[in-house]
Amino acid sequence: MVNSPRGHNRLVYTPIERLSALVKIDWHADVAALTRAALSSTNVTIRPITRPDGAKLRAIWGPDTEPNEKIYRYLRTNTALPEKTVLVK
Repeated sequence: MVNSPRGHNRLVYTPIERLSALVKIDWHADVAALTRAALSSTNVTIRPITRPDGAKLRAIWGPDTEPNEKIYRYLRTNTALPEKTVLVK
């Protein structure tokens, strides 16, 4: 779901098949490094999800819906990660 100029400030739902053209997910992100960063400061920004060109996602997100913020909150509250975490594509 994105809030875009085409949607004129209305919620625009994007089919999952089109998401790869709109966002990039770093599937090789170092989860341990992201966790250390998230735990190090409440002002740190982690961004494993971006626009395809690597820029920040541009959308008006509802409360608790921005994907990188959700990952950040998860990492701050679930710090007991296994020694080796495997991300699956």
